[in-house]
Amino acid sequence: SGRWLPVWCREVGLCDVQVEPCTIQMEYEFVMDTLALHKKVEQLQTAGSITATEAAEWLSFQKRARQTGSFFSAMTVFMVAGRKE
Repeated sequence: SGRWLPVWCREVGLCDVQVEPCTIQMEYEFVMDTLALHKKVEQLQTAGSITATEAAEWLSFQKRARQTGSFFSAMTVFMVAGRKE
């Protein structure tokens, strides 16, 4: 997890550790295909966390959002740099 990167950098002896967050907006195709969000929804359904109807409705809502231009998804990543003495 990104929040541990600064800790790990200090543990290996780096100093002047700096953390820069970067939020990346992601397209529908990337989220569904590359990140395989539809498969995660299926896993939730299989586990009984959501019903088949809830899964279908949520995925349909996301698809409609894409079609109307209102789909939005983002992820924040952390870039960490340090200096070795």
